[in-house]
Amino acid sequence: SFSGVRNTGNQIVNLKGILCPIKYNGEIKSFQIRYLNSDKKNRFYTMDGVKIPYTLSEMQIGEDVSICEGVYDAIALKCMRFPNPMAILGSSITKLQLKVLREKMPTKVNLCMDNIELNKTIARTIRQHIPSITKIKFHNFKTLNPEEFLKSNLSYRFKPWDTNPLERLQWAF
Repeated sequence: SFSGVRNTGNQIVNLKGILCPIKYNGEIKSFQIRYLNSDKKNRFYTMDGVKIPYTLSEMQIGEDVSICEGVYDAIALKCMRFPNPMAILGSSITKLQLKVLREKMPTKVNLCMDNIELNKTIARTIRQHIPSITKIKFHNFKTLNPEEFLKSNLSYRFKPWDTNPLERLQWAF
């Protein structure tokens, strides 16, 4: 957890939040804070500098990947058992993020951006830069982002005995 202050220009605001480290090759390179007591527009702070993608674990070469916008979307995708969630920390993918993805040589990608147009844009970009990708699947969470979808659909919180929850997700939309 995180507790600190933010100077908004005309006042200093006490903030509480959750800090998520962003690692690359086992080292913390950046972080993102999600403020718990802030308005929706200002609820995130990402350390300035290089935009390294956020992943919950080290992805192995050749594994499928699920791309989303934010850290909490990645956590929601993990809860829904999507393979290797990767948050690009915004609505566009950077050259460094493409390099990181290209190094892992995925063949299948699940695009889980906040809307279908972003899915299309990211799909065009990654097809141009990552030749190993043979299949891209779009996931539209009923116009919600993955985090909001998971919070509003309790029935999609999978039980440990589910054999293939991803299959269940694919036809649920």
